[in-house]
Amino acid sequence: FAAAAAAASSPASLVAAADARLAGVALWSLAKTSRRAIDITSVDGTSVTGEPLKSEARTTANDGPTETTSAETTTTIVAATSSLAIAVSERFADVVHNSDARGAATAAWSAASLATHSPSCLDRSVAARVAGKALRRLKEVAAEAVPQDAANALWACARLRVAVDKEAATKMVAVLVEPTRSESTGTNVKINANPREMSAALWALATLQGDGLCPDAGAVA
Repeated sequence: FAAAAAAASSPASLVAAADARLAGVALWSLAKTSRRAIDITSVDGTSVTGEPLKSEARTTANDGPTETTSAETTTTIVAATSSLAIAVSERFADVVHNSDARGAATAAWSAASLATHSPSCLDRSVAARVAGKALRRLKEVAAEAVPQDAANALWACARLRVAVDKEAATKMVAVLVEPTRSESTGTNVKINANPREMSAALWALATLQGDGLCPDAGAVA
């Protein structure tokens, strides 16, 4: 994580060269790997194999040898992840107009996960910007979206309190319940939303309506 954060802040950072697809994948990777790393170090002081975590000895100038605790390790992970996540989020926001439906939805879900799980690894305002831009892109490419994309985007907006207009809500609901056009065959095929996707979408719509962020949610659901 430290190396990744250093790379993100370097003038020659690869982040600046990432397209929308790579930026979305990077956010997803950060959301998954950071959560796993934090869980390993902070849940109960044991590793993923169940072995006790060993403190790492280090030396300070004035106090002699000390030990790195799991809390300190978690802080390091959060700081490094946050640094890289901000850089990737800003890059995605710049190139979102080139994103496909899956990339936009994945970026929105990832940003929301990074910002709303505890401890937070991404500023909520940055994550909300990503989700808002991703939703606007999804409105443009809704014809290629699948139920997972719609559910992820709605969930992200609800978690981050991002307003969803009637057009966006209508298109996302349509993705969940109507046939999706297959790029490979050029025909309309039915891709059914699974129970988890439908549950997430319904929760998101109810939350958005209850919070006044999508007054038309009830009408389009």
